[in-house]
Parts: sequence; structure tokens; C-alpha cells
Amino acid sequence: TEQLAVMVALDYQSPNLSSEASSIWKHIHQKDWYAVGVEIRERSGTKFLPALQNRRNEEAQVFLAASGNVQVAEND
Repeated sequence: TEQLAVMVALDYQSPNLSSEASSIWKHIHQKDWYAVGVEIRERSGTKFLPALQNRRNEEAQVFLAASGNVQVAEND
């Protein structure tokens, strides 16, 4: 699915996401798709590499669309 593809891409680009301590996994297990979108968009490396923001926005949109969820608002 698209959700899996996004998670594989994130893990490849940022291996720390595969850590069990990552809150993104907690949200996935709780099926809190909106929170997963927020994590992807706002907490997946964009703080340290702002150039990734467009890519993270797209990945969050793909993940949420695959879950049938609403879009997360764009960053200001």
C-alpha cells in the first residue's frame, strides 16, 4: 500500500524512524492516522533539514490519502 511505501521511504531516508521509541509507531499502532501525518510533516527531519519540507508534505499527503483521512494543514 501507499502507507507502507511512505514508511519504507522515511526509514530509508531517516533510519531513526525505525526505532521502537519513535512516536510515529505508537500512532500507527493506535491507528491515529492524523497524528502519523503530523509526525511525518513536522517531526521527520525537517527541523534539521528544512529543504525536506516539501517532500515530507507530499509523503504525509500520500499516507493520509491511503488511510482515507483528511489532509493535514500545510506548515506556515
